[in-house]
Amino acid sequence: MLIIRNLFILLLGLGLNQVSYAELTQLDFEIIADSEESFNRRIYSYDFDVTPTGQLVAVYSRPVPNEDRAQIIYMSKPVGGDWPAEADRLVLEEFGSIASISTWLIFDAQTSTSHISYIVKRDFVDENSTTHTHGLVYQTLKDSLASDKNNISSGAFHTRMQLGAQGSPIFIREYEIFTNDGITFLDPPFAKALRIQVHQPDGQWTNREHILNLPPAEDYRISNFLYEADTGRYHITYGDKNAVFLGNTYPTVNPPVTADKSPVFFPPGSGHQLWYAYSDDMQNWHSSIIDPSGNISENEFWSDLELNSEGVPYIANFRYKTDAQGIQQGSTNIIGSFTNNIWQTQTVAGKTTGASASRAGMGTKLIATANGGFHAIWDSSPDKPIDAEVIPAPGETAGGIGMYRYSPDGQHWAVRRVLFPFSIEGQIRAKLYQDKLLVMVLGDARDSRLVFGEFRVPGPAESLFEVSSDKMFYGMGEDIQLHVRLQGDSAVQNDIYLVVTGPYNVDTNNAGALVPVTTTKWWYLGADIQWHEFTDLNTLPPVVANLAMNDLYTYFMSLKANADIPPFDKPSRYRVYSGMTLDGQPKPPAGTLPQLKIHAYDLHVCNQPNCGEL
Repeated sequence: MLIIRNLFILLLGLGLNQVSYAELTQLDFEIIADSEESFNRRIYSYDFDVTPTGQLVAVYSRPVPNEDRAQIIYMSKPVGGDWPAEADRLVLEEFGSIASISTWLIFDAQTSTSHISYIVKRDFVDENSTTHTHGLVYQTLKDSLASDKNNISSGAFHTRMQLGAQGSPIFIREYEIFTNDGITFLDPPFAKALRIQVHQPDGQWTNREHILNLPPAEDYRISNFLYEADTGRYHITYGDKNAVFLGNTYPTVNPPVTADKSPVFFPPGSGHQLWYAYSDDMQNWHSSIIDPSGNISENEFWSDLELNSEGVPYIANFRYKTDAQGIQQGSTNIIGSFTNNIWQTQTVAGKTTGASASRAGMGTKLIATANGGFHAIWDSSPDKPIDAEVIPAPGETAGGIGMYRYSPDGQHWAVRRVLFPFSIEGQIRAKLYQDKLLVMVLGDARDSRLVFGEFRVPGPAESLFEVSSDKMFYGMGEDIQLHVRLQGDSAVQNDIYLVVTGPYNVDTNNAGALVPVTTTKWWYLGADIQWHEFTDLNTLPPVVANLAMNDLYTYFMSLKANADIPPFDKPSRYRVYSGMTLDGQPKPPAGTLPQLKIHAYDLHVCNQPNCGEL
């Protein structure tokens, strides 16, 4: 046991001390604001952008304690700097709507102007001089000076904003058709619709001119809106609340998971199918269905729409699971691409088998890279907490994590790491700026807060060697597919190493750290592609010496979980270390381990057949 502990300390403190999460390295973390509970008084509405010079501009809607209103607050800071103290932030509006999730900010680099929109709950006068209780307000900021407020249209309807080719805002809003001619009121219930509003030469905003011609639906819930300035194309995703399958299968309540549990009613607002539509003129819309399951709740409508480097639409979407035991058995995340006018989707996160309360995919965000890859972030709240990675306070259960994933092509998503040690409770806002990933999110179910993180992202030519696996949790006898990501300049040659350590226990009294046990062993992958046990780091040989750092992303090895076959031979936690010598580093003396750049990755082997978690 002493030898094992000494090797563990040596690995962490000496030879392999250059721990560099190849995907991301956290640079900064700040709490922007504490969020009031209960659920309906959290800070759900926020947005930010980054200027070409590295200035962050942000806006959020914070409920005022004990009052039925929210302040709309603006602030800025340089990337790498600190957000101003609350007393130094600019309050744009004292009577924002608490229920709104329609607070948006876009920075226009051509005019150095921040465009901001939000929903107010106060007297709102429309274009006909009629006073309403809610409305959409738009204003700009330039050189820290706020413009006058512009009333766009009445109602608390969900809204999305984009900038047109000339830098003028474009709004898409949910809508109820009250009249058939703009004058004569119809009898309720009013038909639902989506409409686009743009600025006109006379200074007014279009009203009914651009009601979207979409397939009939009981209701429309706008999710995403993108305007492609280069082509003039408009892209949207929306829900339709037309889930006939759910209505026919589970007409009143959700069947209980087990006989001793009471039936659970449908989540409020559930029953949406997910649609995509695009138009080149705001009049003719081409629609296609992405997800016909109907398992989307409008109160957790967290999808994301992104165009890849070739302009192909990609969607990420959070949805409930439905199986023979009913709806709301946990959730999964799907990612799809619109290729050849057909949506091709795959499940990339969540429980793979059986009924489970495991959740994944909440808050989903995609960011496309210039070389065709994607960064992605979402919540992961699995059945078996990721204790050693979450690092909760002693004796505390974290309940979930903010998960980061990377894909070089939008299809393969094995590269992952824990981004935040707490659950994600709202929509993620994220941007890339130079070599940094910037993230704003409402986090932590235990004590919700609006937080901001800055992470370093490796450049496309930076040397990387990292091994991960196709899932995080494996059941007894399952195949563990190890995956390698190699990146760099082919003129650079480095030695690469691969080590697996385990099994480990979790020290609940020491922030969930992994601790070795009497059966903990150390294995390296040799040049013969066999696993070898070792006890001395200085005898560790590379898997491949002098490897040219070409780009490579592939599965390379399959191993059995909990099948008495090392190295993953017991139900427990394991850590995989991928090591690489530093670019240009001279060879050390024989019998000495060189300094390494390390990627550490944890996976979990269960003692049951069905615990697979993507």
